[in-house]
Amino acid sequence: MPAKTSALLVTGMPRSATTWVGRVISSSPKVHFVNEPFNPNVHDGVTGQRIGFPDWFTRLDNGNAAQYEGRLDRVYASWWRPTAPRKQTKNRTALRSAMGFSARAAACKLRGGIPLYKDPIALLSADWLAKQYNLSVIVMMRHPLSFVGSMKRRQWAFDFNNFANQPAVVDGVLSDYADVIRQECDEPSSIVVRSALLWKMLMHAIKGYQAKHTEWRFERAEDMAAEPLERVTQVCDWLGLTLDDEIKKAVAEMAAKSNPTDVETGQHWWKRNVSEVGDLWKERLTQDEIKAIRDITEPEWRAFYDEDSWE
Repeated sequence: MPAKTSALLVTGMPRSATTWVGRVISSSPKVHFVNEPFNPNVHDGVTGQRIGFPDWFTRLDNGNAAQYEGRLDRVYASWWRPTAPRKQTKNRTALRSAMGFSARAAACKLRGGIPLYKDPIALLSADWLAKQYNLSVIVMMRHPLSFVGSMKRRQWAFDFNNFANQPAVVDGVLSDYADVIRQECDEPSSIVVRSALLWKMLMHAIKGYQAKHTEWRFERAEDMAAEPLERVTQVCDWLGLTLDDEIKKAVAEMAAKSNPTDVETGQHWWKRNVSEVGDLWKERLTQDEIKAIRDITEPEWRAFYDEDSWE
């Protein structure tokens, strides 16, 4: 359990219910939701909520963080303070969104609340962020079949140049996979193979975190889906956060069996029939793909899942 939670990072594998967990917990009036500051695809020049990294899964360390220091401090150290627009805009919707974000942050701070950063893209920097900004960390995981099936469904093909561009990644945290990373940059494989490799590499990093950070909380998406209220209750207890009526209502609404199990490609909807989501890979993957995923993700999957999980 964290000694004192001043902020919370919900990170982990992409497509592993980080949004679901983040939205549920931030339904409390004492938790302010901040969405993916590390996302390089959304350059938010109006509110300044994002940092502007050029690559996915940026790895921060004491050698490269200085160039982002001001933006990092704004997002993680001064989260409740209104920020002036970083650029002029005539988009009234964007300005209203910025004003609403700042108002919610300030109100949460006045209530003695904390920020929640939902950001799987910050996974490789989670240890640096936790130390620098005193973050409590929840790391979400998901079975490789479900992860790869979701990536295939959405046609999200990871570009391994995002790793190769970063010495702190290819020569550091993922140095064991440097040759594979460079090979995938030169001759990219199919979406299924690339996604399986990405799963293996990120789970390698997560396994390292597990060994070093016993104070963090590690959750499997499958366990959260099987017992949503029970698992959220445990997370709230761990955080020292009251399981109030707002959180209970959010769990009931966001995990209801009346919710859709799947969503259309391009949608990012967190109200799902979570009891059925775990079997979607059976509709998305061929037997040959399942065998390839199992072989590629060996031996990392054995640290988190058993044989029965492949059936």
